[in-house]
Amino acid sequence: SAGEGNATILQSFMRSLTLARSVSYAAIYGSDGCVVEATRPPVPRCLTNTNPYAPHVTTLAYGDVEGEAPIADAGSLLGVASVVLSGKSVQTDLQNSLLADILLRGIGLVVFLLLTLVTAQYMLGPLSVIARAARSIRHGELSARIPESGQTELATVAAAFNDMASALEQRINPLSFLSSAAPALPSIFRDKGEVGPTLTEFC
Repeated sequence: SAGEGNATILQSFMRSLTLARSVSYAAIYGSDGCVVEATRPPVPRCLTNTNPYAPHVTTLAYGDVEGEAPIADAGSLLGVASVVLSGKSVQTDLQNSLLADILLRGIGLVVFLLLTLVTAQYMLGPLSVIARAARSIRHGELSARIPESGQTELATVAAAFNDMASALEQRINPLSFLSSAAPALPSIFRDKGEVGPTLTEFC
């Protein structure tokens, strides 16, 4: 009964191999070298030599691959297992694996680029505002200021920039007025004109 149970298990296993897409043929040879069970009519029905037997892999026509290995227990040969894998199925699996790998790498690259853009915008956005304010002051717009928000390092830089711009405006505005009014002062004094409006404007 134990032998019948083993035969049933073997038959069930071989039936499961017939459902495997990549397996085109499988067979189990007994210790005498003849087929015990196969997924379809065996070719060959008996092996010419099974003792000694070493595992080996052979490439067949159309890209199929045949692998054979001994089945042994405590050093005695019980049989030989032979499996033929369909070259087309193997190639399809390799192509699918390659496409999946390319797809995953592409998605990773897109995610990396998006994170880089977001980080760059987060870091460089406030810096571009500071740069625009600096250019405005350089072109004479002394009232240019940077919006201050939050407690970040960039907010601290913005506050320091605004303080510097305010101090610069307070010093340059009187000098600019004097520069524009200075040419008129000699004629005002010479003609004994009224200096009060000019001083009022300066103050």
